[in-house]
Amino acid sequence: MTIKKPKGRVAISLAIGPIEITQRLILAVLIGYFFSMEVSALLGRALSSLIERSEAAVFSAMISFIVYILVIIWVFVDNKLSRLWIALPGGTIFFYSVNTTFFA
Repeated sequence: MTIKKPKGRVAISLAIGPIEITQRLILAVLIGYFFSMEVSALLGRALSSLIERSEAAVFSAMISFIVYILVIIWVFVDNKLSRLWIALPGGTIFFYSVNTTFFA
């Protein structure tokens, strides 16, 4: 009796080690939270010039939940871990710098 080797996405998911899973969890939970927080702050501040400040805060908070969920999905779907380590902290730093430069 021969054992079939898994092919495709199953083979990739079986090849992931505990260090890579730990990195993905850190990216999804910690850095993903800060990324969605900065997106929410930028959106709230940008929208406060168009609509009332309280409505902008509520709307940006609702959008931040969607952004956070999408970041978590992206972290566990993407094959390249290096791309995630560049995009998420880089995006967080970019949004933070925009928030503190233009809306200070």
